[in-house]
Amino acid sequence: MSIQGKHIAVLKGGPGSEREVSLASAASVVEALREREAVVSEIDVRGPEFEMGDEVDLAFNVIHGTFGEDGQLQKELNARGIPYTGAGARSSETAFDKVLSKKRFIEHAVPTPFFEIVVVDGEATPSIQMELPVVVKPPKEGSSVGVSIVKEESQLAAAFEESAKYDQLAMVEEFIDGKELTVGVLDGKALPIVHISPQDGFYDIKNKYPWMTGEGKTDYVCPADLDEEIT
Repeated sequence: MSIQGKHIAVLKGGPGSEREVSLASAASVVEALREREAVVSEIDVRGPEFEMGDEVDLAFNVIHGTFGEDGQLQKELNARGIPYTGAGARSSETAFDKVLSKKRFIEHAVPTPFFEIVVVDGEATPSIQMELPVVVKPPKEGSSVGVSIVKEESQLAAAFEESAKYDQLAMVEEFIDGKELTVGVLDGKALPIVHISPQDGFYDIKNKYPWMTGEGKTDYVCPADLDEEIT
C-alpha cells in the first residue's frame, strides 16, 4: 500500500519514564515516512489534551510506556474517530498492566511465575509470602523500569523503594533463571528467535537503551543457539 501523500501524525514523547526513548524512535519513523513521501506532522504528546488536525489520515503511535501503550491514547483516538497503528484500547491496557495480564494467563492456563501484590506505603518494608529469590516491579511500567531482582533479604527495602517511585502497588514475582528469548511475528509468520544476552546484570532499561543511559551493553544473537525441538 502506498502512503504517498497521506497525512500521518507521528505521536511521540508522552508523559512517562520512557519519553526520551520515544523521541528517538519517532525520529526514525518520521525519516522513514518522509522517504516514502508521506505528509508528516510531528506531535509531542504529554497527555490527552494534544492537538491534531482533522485532515489526518492516520496516527502513528510511537509513545513508549505510560499513555502510549496502556490504552489511554487508544481510547482518546477512538473517541476522536482517528485510525491508529498498533493494538486497540482494551488489549493495550491488558497487556501493559501486569496484574490484568496475570489474571488472563491464569484464566487460560498459560504458565506464568507465581506472584503476589503488595502495598508500598513508604513507612516500612512490606512483608511477602514468597521465598527468595524474587522479582519486584511496578505493575504499570514498561522497559523494565523500576524492576529489581532480589536474592537476599537485605535487598528488599531498596527494591520496594525503587518500585514505589512509580506505583503504590508492587508486584512480587517468582524469579525464573534462564535465557531471555524473543520471537517477532509479522503477517502471521514467526521470525527467527533472538537470544537477548546482557553482558552484566539483567535486561533492564540501561541494557536496553545504553545510548540513552550511558551504561550497559547487550548482545543479540539471531538465530538463537537452540536445538531444533526447542526452536
